[in-house]
Amino acid sequence: MKNKIFKLGCFLAILLSGQAYSASSGTMQCYVDTIAYDYYTDNSCDNSGTPRTTTASFRLTNTTNTTSSVAWTGPSASDCSTTTCNVPIRQYKAITVCADKIYYTDFTWVDVNICASAYYESIN
Repeated sequence: MKNKIFKLGCFLAILLSGQAYSASSGTMQCYVDTIAYDYYTDNSCDNSGTPRTTTASFRLTNTTNTTSSVAWTGPSASDCSTTTCNVPIRQYKAITVCADKIYYTDFTWVDVNICASAYYESIN
């Protein structure tokens, strides 16, 4: 009986190990790329320009451990890298990109819902 309880305890510890970093898993930042010097801001970003389309750049920062990969959601999420995501954005459109799960290099993970929104408008 003790052996079964021990095995069950080990199984639950392994299953829940990814939740160890849930207190503060990171910050999503973004900027909308223009010909000006652009800088990342927390949670949301906006800019204006003359091209009909440009790129919104998102990044995940301040993670609690070294990040191995991120499960991204949003437009063009399949084109994202480890901690950055560059997404095309059209004038007068808003897009939101989220990190849903963070996988760390120590083989732990955490479910998160860290998002940022970008908006782009015309100066014409």
